[in-house]
Amino acid sequence: MRERLTEREVFVDAPIEAVWPAFAHTERLNQGVGSVEFSVKEVTEPNGLVHRFGKGRFIRPFMCEWEEQIGEWVAPRLMVQRRNFSKGPLTSLSIEVKLEPEGQGTRLHVVSRVRWDWWVTTIVAALGLIDKETDKRVAAAIKIAALVPKMGEAWSLLPPSTLSSGAQARLDSCRAKLQARKQDGAMVEKLIEHALGAPFDVARRIRPLALARAFGLREDRAVALCLEAHRAGLLALG
Repeated sequence: MRERLTEREVFVDAPIEAVWPAFAHTERLNQGVGSVEFSVKEVTEPNGLVHRFGKGRFIRPFMCEWEEQIGEWVAPRLMVQRRNFSKGPLTSLSIEVKLEPEGQGTRLHVVSRVRWDWWVTTIVAALGLIDKETDKRVAAAIKIAALVPKMGEAWSLLPPSTLSSGAQARLDSCRAKLQARKQDGAMVEKLIEHALGAPFDVARRIRPLALARAFGLREDRAVALCLEAHRAGLLALG
């Protein structure tokens, strides 16, 4: 069996609180670097044991399938992910991310350890494609660190969604209803922008009190805005 060890150490001009979310939300990070087909499902056994299975193009163009192994998680200093592959060019993968405060920024140390036994993967490694995937994630994390202070949990590296003509018409109708109900026009536009631009995992659980802090609104007004948005059809309460 062959092994590839890739190490990267960089200084990020952002506080550790901004850098940590870049790696802590691995699904969104993978989407941001182009692994849009990445998906994870959980299977619970009768005894309560939970297995997490993933699927995606970790190394293009190969489709990979794997099971997540027990890792390590010490927020906001250390994260270790381990995967055993059942399909694709890899046998196993381990990624360790260490973060250390340094002045006003963060020292980031990433170690990627990949194992394989397929001759094609040897060529892939020789071409530098495995190292390239690690570098893409480090570069994406630096971008994210700049977004977190401005966007909070709504950060995303994905482009905004494009609405169909039907969806745009419904959105315009919701906007008109909210304006007719005397809601602040600027706040309505901020809410619409948030709903359209936020990643799906954030948009599906919009929290009025968090929005109040982000928008600079009184909490009661943020709650009222979200309730009116629900009545207008813009939001759905779960």
